[in-house]
Amino acid sequence: MGFDSIEPYLAWKDRGIIILCRTSNPGGSDLQFVESASGEPLYLHVASMVAEKWNTHGQCGLVVGATFPEELSKVRARVGDAMPLLVPGIGAQGGDIEETVTAGRNIAGTGMMINSSRAILYASSDENWKEEAARVARETRDQINQARAG
Repeated sequence: MGFDSIEPYLAWKDRGIIILCRTSNPGGSDLQFVESASGEPLYLHVASMVAEKWNTHGQCGLVVGATFPEELSKVRARVGDAMPLLVPGIGAQGGDIEETVTAGRNIAGTGMMINSSRAILYASSDENWKEEAARVARETRDQINQARAG
C-alpha cells in the first residue's frame, strides 16, 4: 500500500510496526513474485524499502512465511540482523521448524517471532482441548529451541 499507509504508525517512535513482505499462503506468490521496477521480486523490494528507508527508528519488522525458507533466507540477508521477522506458517501450513530457524535467524540465533496458530488452536476438539493446546504449544517451543541450539 506504500509509505503513506504506514507513515502515521511510524510517528509512534516507541512502538513497532510489522509489514507484510512474503506471506506463507500459496496465493501470496501471485503478487509477491511480480518483478518490481528494479527487476527483483516484489517481496525483496518491500524488504529493501522497509530496511533502507522506512525503518528510521528501528521499529519495523516484516512478515515472512515459514513455508518458503529460501525466501526467508533472502529477506534475512537483505534486512540484516537487527530487524525482527514475524514468521507464520509452521504447524498446519506445513512450514518446517528447523528449516525456518536456519533460514531466518540472525547472527545471535534469534530475530524471529515464529507463530503457530491452527496447530495449537485445533489440537483437539475433545473436552481436553486446553491440555492438548498447551501440549502442542510446549512441543512447538521445544522444537524451536532445539533447532536454535543445533
